[in-house]
Amino acid sequence: MRVLCCRIKQARRRPAIMTGLFMQNGVGSLKAALGLAMLIGAGLLLSGCDDSASGVARPGSLRPVKIAIAQSAAGLRTRTFPGVTEAARKSTLTFRVGGLVQRLPVKAGQKIRKGELIAGLDEIPYRNVVRDREAKYQLARARHDRQVVLFGKKLIAKSSLDEAEAALKEARAALDNARLDLKHTSLRAPYDGLIARVHLDNYQNVAANAPVVTMQGADKIDIVFSVPEQLLLRARRGQAAKTPFKIRFDTDTERVFIARYRKHDSIPDTATRSYRVVLEMPNPEDLLILPGMSVTVEADLSALEKDSGAPGVLVPVEAVFEQDGKTYVWRVDDGDVSHKATVIAAGIEGRHIRLTGGLEAGQRVIAAGVSQITENMRVRPLTKERGL
Repeated sequence: MRVLCCRIKQARRRPAIMTGLFMQNGVGSLKAALGLAMLIGAGLLLSGCDDSASGVARPGSLRPVKIAIAQSAAGLRTRTFPGVTEAARKSTLTFRVGGLVQRLPVKAGQKIRKGELIAGLDEIPYRNVVRDREAKYQLARARHDRQVVLFGKKLIAKSSLDEAEAALKEARAALDNARLDLKHTSLRAPYDGLIARVHLDNYQNVAANAPVVTMQGADKIDIVFSVPEQLLLRARRGQAAKTPFKIRFDTDTERVFIARYRKHDSIPDTATRSYRVVLEMPNPEDLLILPGMSVTVEADLSALEKDSGAPGVLVPVEAVFEQDGKTYVWRVDDGDVSHKATVIAAGIEGRHIRLTGGLEAGQRVIAAGVSQITENMRVRPLTKERGL
């Protein structure tokens, strides 16, 4: 067939010579000319046989495929999360006793030191109670002393002495409670902090255990953000406490602060299936940070994940397939020829699979229709036409 094709091509290159020869030989030669023309037409149909033999395929014969580039996962080891600030220490302070508020020297937003007065009640009713309890205690002690003397002289029974001792203890306890109530008419700061909210006004009657002020710690602040469950599953146990997190406030994006892991919830959010993580950082002295401010949390996942020693590459999920218990992808070389490559899958990240072996960043893989591909198949990248 190849010889025939070559002869037909030689005949096509000399049409004038062949026509002159047949004209000289007459009608019989004309029939031969028609037969040769048919052979030439057949040769035109078979002209591609020589091209295929030379290894050059026509563009229409190449299989169109969707091609993806393997991306290095190392650049994705750093993730950012939106977060908000919360008070690291927050307390709603109340009076243990009720009464009329006569002193309220604080206001919302005011810094306060440990032990400073926040609010005070009218002390007169409680001082009167203390005097009453002191008088009753003195009386009970005097009776007890007399009973001791009489019992020493064997003039009373032991039960009378026991009653006197019980009455003395009861009077003592009542006096201690009265003095304690008097002390609780003053509400003082339990630690250094900030008055976040004042819940009442001066000269207002307040009941016991009613909110007076909400106080927040001033030395530290919490950063709260949510982490997807896939990321939390890949985290190494105990590593979060050793990993620093970078914090940027939306009000000052140029500065970077360092926060440390504090705790995380063990129950996910029912709507987002994410877990609440709390970081802790010192409160900057030169920057006013209040609860509810927006921040950006930057986490280095290479220090958190279990398999951080081999970040690998990312390819689309559709590019990976299993066969005979092994995992493969179709790699496309520079000549647009497919080759089956054995890979090691380390996990799913969104719409991609992270591979830690068998493929390098920048290499091309077939990202769709992998079941229709065979070894050493000539392919061409599938491109979308404009308007589609």
